[in-house]
Amino acid sequence: MSQALIALSVTLAAQVATTVALNAPAVLAPIAAPSLGLPAERIGWFTGLAYCSAMFTGLIVSHHVSRIGAVRLTQWAMLASALGLGLLSMNLAWLVLPAAIAMGLGYGCTNPAAADILTRHTPADRRGLFFSIKQTGVPLGVGFAGLSLSVLLAWFSWQLSSLLLLIPCLAVALLSQPSRRRLEGPKPDVHASNTGRALRDSLMGPLRLVLGDQHLRRLGLSSFAYSSTQICFVTFLVSYFHLELQQSISFAALVLAGSQVVSTVGRVFWGYVSDRWVRPGLLLGLLGLSMAACMLWLSQLTLHSGNASLMACAMACAATVVAWNGVYFAELAHRAPPGQIAQANGGTQFITFFGGMVGPVLFGLGVSTSGSYSLPLAFCSLLPAAAGLSFLRADRIEGASKRASAQ
Repeated sequence: MSQALIALSVTLAAQVATTVALNAPAVLAPIAAPSLGLPAERIGWFTGLAYCSAMFTGLIVSHHVSRIGAVRLTQWAMLASALGLGLLSMNLAWLVLPAAIAMGLGYGCTNPAAADILTRHTPADRRGLFFSIKQTGVPLGVGFAGLSLSVLLAWFSWQLSSLLLLIPCLAVALLSQPSRRRLEGPKPDVHASNTGRALRDSLMGPLRLVLGDQHLRRLGLSSFAYSSTQICFVTFLVSYFHLELQQSISFAALVLAGSQVVSTVGRVFWGYVSDRWVRPGLLLGLLGLSMAACMLWLSQLTLHSGNASLMACAMACAATVVAWNGVYFAELAHRAPPGQIAQANGGTQFITFFGGMVGPVLFGLGVSTSGSYSLPLAFCSLLPAAAGLSFLRADRIEGASKRASAQ
């Protein structure tokens, strides 16, 4: 197997496993929350805390990927995600927050490690496709969480079901060990340094890099909008369908799983399109406007909407709201300074995960305040619309500049 395929296999498997762990609580929320003495909309706080943990984790480790080793970092991520699922399965309310932090630790390590591996081992002219395939791990993970839990919950308690989901994390940690020698670069010389200064550089270096470059800054800010919309869709879809639209939890979980199949195909398709036909920046703008339209459609569903309408809307959201990431990472790899992809990834990921933290918390508060999911869903269309327009404007300006230079 070529280096590129090994790199893709390891990063894709890791993305799937950590995504399963992070999204299992959203599927379990309607039945697990009452068992813990909590309202179901509190899943927004759980997801928000997990993404807060992921924000700072990614920011710190992105500065040290080459020293730690990208595959070793991936293995640490698997163990942290498994720990989070184990804590959640104990059915103790005071362990919910540590579980969220552990899952965030795992999720925050995967992208900087994967960016380092894929950038060094895949062809530059195929990065859109490779990053898109790797990012299919997110919808595959969400879909696996929904599908497996819809089956497991028919046979086991939610606690045991949660515990069984840590098996993929442990399997990836073990099976990725043989690839370390082939995928990790040489370790840099490490000299003694001031610990406080090293930590400060880890936190601020990636952010300075991103905020100091107009292209990286635009990508980071747009990822805030897109990720907050995506996380709200994935986190609350099952609760929305079950609690407000009065569908069975099995149907809601299966719709979530099915939507992720669509988004998996969508990520690969959009990545191929960005490599061949449409500039990534322009495509990201068009996807942002499409996300806004789909979230508005989702907000208009009612108790009288047929199953076909529910499924069609969820699939349309999946093809846009959950399918932008591969194009985004390919554009990030293109815009990042040479040799600084991990740092650029860590800095933009901080902003991306900030959206993942803030979005579900505000969404949950919106549900509690309005007593409905419809209004928060409608508000979710505003940010991607604004981000999409900013991409289209930047693409138009850049195109005009290139035409002027050619004359």
